[in-house]
Amino acid sequence: LDAVGQQTRSMLRSLTIVGVVIVIWTLWSAQRGLSVHQTLDQFGIVGDFSLLEFVQAVLVGVTFSVVIRNLPGLLELMGLRAAAKDAGTRFAIATLCQYGVAIVGVALLFSVLGLDWSSFGWIATGLSVGLGFGMQEIVANFISGIILLFERPVRVGDVVTLDGVTGTVTRIRMRATTVTNWDRQEYIVPNKQLVTGTFTNWTLTSPINRIVIIVGVAYGSDTGKALQILRDVAHDHPRIMDEPAPVVTFDQFARSTLNLMLRCYLPDMDGRWVTVSELNEAIDDRFKKAGIEIAFPQQDLHLKSINPAVAEGLKGQLAS
Repeated sequence: LDAVGQQTRSMLRSLTIVGVVIVIWTLWSAQRGLSVHQTLDQFGIVGDFSLLEFVQAVLVGVTFSVVIRNLPGLLELMGLRAAAKDAGTRFAIATLCQYGVAIVGVALLFSVLGLDWSSFGWIATGLSVGLGFGMQEIVANFISGIILLFERPVRVGDVVTLDGVTGTVTRIRMRATTVTNWDRQEYIVPNKQLVTGTFTNWTLTSPINRIVIIVGVAYGSDTGKALQILRDVAHDHPRIMDEPAPVVTFDQFARSTLNLMLRCYLPDMDGRWVTVSELNEAIDDRFKKAGIEIAFPQQDLHLKSINPAVAEGLKGQLAS
């Protein structure tokens, strides 16, 4: 909301300044009996390019740059939040609208300057040559960014795991997507990698996610009682969902432990690690009260035979 308010105030402030300048200039020209166009068109800058065209170009450029920069806030005020409650959807709509306004602005600027699109055929030729000398990656990332906005395999606000990095998608730009991990580090990913590569999206269709806690108890422990404690700990925690219900299983006879596993579900990713910590604390506390030992790796060493000289040396060390 703060960002929306700031963008809206910035847009209104800039447009108000432009409007005031136009009104003052119009009133001044009316008093002197000269129109704005006549006054500005009298001054030439370069060749046929007059001061009037320069002022018009500046006004168009400033106006469209302000609108493009602050368009998301304006769309929010116009009801975008009510129409699309998903943050990723709102971001995609706002970004596509910014692209559309930018195209209209460029076309209008060319019209004001009197530039002919056919005279820029050399730009297309240069771009086609540049695609063969390294620009293909830039173009591929730009097209991939548009595909991401339309197809939406990843959205702003989604939690993803990519190349071992897990974080939240915070921006989808023309060239790259920004993923902010749990350490608040920003991981920059080329858009092409998200379209052609493989990654894990934790919240694409549903924010529900699973927690798995493995507990190893000592041999000889009452496993039925331990399983019931794990079940009670999951049901007592306010963040753990009742549907899907928590699942507690006796999974494995390990070397030094009897491995029990608690699988439970959270409604979203918020506070996931805090919940894991609270569950571990509750399990440790209740196991201590129930007298159930959480085992640790250990080995028994049996000596069947030993060299007499070594035995005498050990006895001497123990005696000293």
